[in-house]
Amino acid sequence: MPAGFFPIFLPSRLGANYAFYIPAAVSAETPPLGTILWLQPFAEEANCARRHLVAAARECQQHGIGSLILDLSGCGESDGDLAGTSLRDWLDEIQHALEWLDQRTAGPVWLGGLRAGALLATHVAALRKVSGVVLWQPVLSGRSVIDQFLRQQLAVDWAQGSAANAAQILAGLRETLARGEAITVAGYTLSAGLAADLAAMEVSAEALARTRIVLLESRSAGTAASGLSPGLEKFCTSLQAAGAEVLTGSCEATPFWAAHEAPLTPAVAHVLASTLLRAMPVIDNAVQAEPAADLCRSSPSDAHLLVLPVAEGVTATLHDGCHDGADASSGMGVIMLTGGMQIRAGSHRQYLSLARTLAAEGHAVLRLDFPGFGDSPGTPRHYADNADVIAAAIAELQSRKLGLRGFVLWGLCDGASAAALHACADERVMSVLMVNPWLDDIGEHVGLSGYYHRRLTTPQFWCSLLRGEVGVMSGVAGFVRHLWHRLFASVEEGGQTTAAQNSSESDASVRDIWSALEGLSGRVTVVTGDADRTGQAFLAMLARRPEVQKGVVQLSVSHADHTFSTPQWHAALVEHTRVTMAREAQRAGDAK
Repeated sequence: MPAGFFPIFLPSRLGANYAFYIPAAVSAETPPLGTILWLQPFAEEANCARRHLVAAARECQQHGIGSLILDLSGCGESDGDLAGTSLRDWLDEIQHALEWLDQRTAGPVWLGGLRAGALLATHVAALRKVSGVVLWQPVLSGRSVIDQFLRQQLAVDWAQGSAANAAQILAGLRETLARGEAITVAGYTLSAGLAADLAAMEVSAEALARTRIVLLESRSAGTAASGLSPGLEKFCTSLQAAGAEVLTGSCEATPFWAAHEAPLTPAVAHVLASTLLRAMPVIDNAVQAEPAADLCRSSPSDAHLLVLPVAEGVTATLHDGCHDGADASSGMGVIMLTGGMQIRAGSHRQYLSLARTLAAEGHAVLRLDFPGFGDSPGTPRHYADNADVIAAAIAELQSRKLGLRGFVLWGLCDGASAAALHACADERVMSVLMVNPWLDDIGEHVGLSGYYHRRLTTPQFWCSLLRGEVGVMSGVAGFVRHLWHRLFASVEEGGQTTAAQNSSESDASVRDIWSALEGLSGRVTVVTGDADRTGQAFLAMLARRPEVQKGVVQLSVSHADHTFSTPQWHAALVEHTRVTMAREAQRAGDAK
């Protein structure tokens, strides 16, 4: 395992909290300055922001500042479900993580909060002494957090072409919460109790009196003014009036918490690190503790944390299918491949939920963050360039000698395409399950980009956006994903490759995928959502290739979107996957 980072579990009432530990890189030239416990944004904002937060933490690491990025119960890789989690649970888990850092680090411990995480950070800082608090793009009102969460439903409806009244949708969700009932928005089920507790929270300047504060803001590109926005400037003034010591930093950056495809902006990490260097004094004669002495990498639910020895180290979670009496020797080894820039837990934790279900039935499931995404370091790659990572994942399952009957690659979106490309070249792979597959030329061949162009050029859409009725960019994710693949290297790798070269390479990848699917005849299952334009576009293209189509099992989920974001749609996807795995296990057994 690389010495620079450690995926670990910390015990909690609901099982275990996942935490990503990046200890300070200490040397004679770089003394330790302290460690920050990072609290993340809420719901899908946390997924979008993850790689940006990790990149900033790695920048801070080189300056003697460590980080512990915590997934609270029901979030990310942690045990528990959001619907069964309380604010009290979260506050206790934050306290336990602070105690863990106090016992293992040499210097001051700070609390850091990004977006909604700032609410929790300031609440805990008012109850427990910490050396300082970092408020990064803070949302100052819990009511705003809940309102933004509810507006995600508008984006989901918009992406499906719904013309439902926005005000009525939001009112209906609020009425459901008021009755004490849970709601599901964009795949996240939120209890009425947690919603009420979060909505009641406010960032209070008085609670942070006599506290050292670092206040950071990422401004949208093209913003005329420099420094903090008027709202945060006013908050900064109130902090100083209450007696807090405030250091500020700002830079231009895409709102990375709102879109998975937002490119990394080095200036964000630089501003964070440089502002912290001004805020954290050097510790005389401090000795950095050895971080790997007693780190826990398995949870009570039998999830095991790994770093695969490929690229610069690929973070992964294994559910080995050996708990609760399950017999992995009758199951399959499943490698789950993410799509786009998604983290290994998936949108609304769909990969984690599916992995738990399959493991309970005796399958071994490995989920991973591709290089440059989630917690894995490195430069992001095109989906066609991850053969070494997929091969390493299969080798990891083989090395554990679980007696598995064979290996299946399960992929969503362009993860499905990566699965097909790899399977045709790796004899260890028995079959492929492709979910709403993405191909780089879907937009041109089926008019997907034209659909989004028509929606984006309507006055109604832009009026809704300016009113805040489309709180996240998930509605245009398919369109942005297409552009991102076309312009990938020029955005993420400093413009070394032209758009024309990328287009040519993408066209070659598409041809290779169709060739791979023809070669995998009889070993491919495709699951699509009836309301997902990416999946439906793929089916239309497949129908024009009868030589490929005849070897593909086609399954569908009525009305489902790209990520199967309701409990009913997710359950249908799980059932299709369960049946497919049972079929493959039976076929493997018959072949022996």
